[in-house]
Amino acid sequence: MLCAGTGWEDDTDFLEKFRAKLISQRVPLSVSIALTDRCNLHCVHCYLNPKRAREGYHLNELSTDRFLTILDDITELGCLFLLFTGGEALLRRDFAVLYRRAKMNGMVVTVFTNGTTVTEEIADLFAELPPYWVEVSVYGASERTYQSITGDSSAYRRCLSGIERLVKRNVRVQVKTILMKLNVHEFEQIEEMAKGFSARFRFDGVIGTDSEGGKQPLQFRASPREIAVKEVRTLELREEWKG
Repeated sequence: MLCAGTGWEDDTDFLEKFRAKLISQRVPLSVSIALTDRCNLHCVHCYLNPKRAREGYHLNELSTDRFLTILDDITELGCLFLLFTGGEALLRRDFAVLYRRAKMNGMVVTVFTNGTTVTEEIADLFAELPPYWVEVSVYGASERTYQSITGDSSAYRRCLSGIERLVKRNVRVQVKTILMKLNVHEFEQIEEMAKGFSARFRFDGVIGTDSEGGKQPLQFRASPREIAVKEVRTLELREEWKG
């Protein structure tokens, strides 16, 4: 089994050959599972907003048993890398059950979360069975910006608390953000936040249409120039950190 911290992830030549061989054999090396469409935040740019507007949209979620069967099936087929995402994946009451099964099956698991749902129990679970990464979406560096993007000013503090719980237990954390008009002024502060937690940092400037092709989210895109400037800055910082 490939283990985090051994340097294998930096051997790009090996990984490309490994992937190519498995693809030729139709092995699902990497799988992403959206455990739920539900979320406790209401982000203005979210592609799932039209779906969440419909009554009872969450009633079609797969059962615990169905997800356990899927996890066993993809393990048997050769899946090694698994991503749990959503919605907000940690809202599932059976998350710990599903996560344990994936880990016990030997998969390298990454979890996407907005950080606000990282309880002491979840943090303890990750300390017991470490994920490859927990990637936390951070939408700003102030309650005001969180209010404008997520509709919940308290989510800012709850996100920070969630990250603190993970870092305290030495769980590998990556802070990431969606660069947009509403938070571009706090980009450097978000970077510093990640640095303060000794966490990796990345950002994405891509905001697409919603799940039904609606263009409502596009109004929040940062300008191409703003995105380019931040990309150059991030690359420069990476070189500084390497040195």
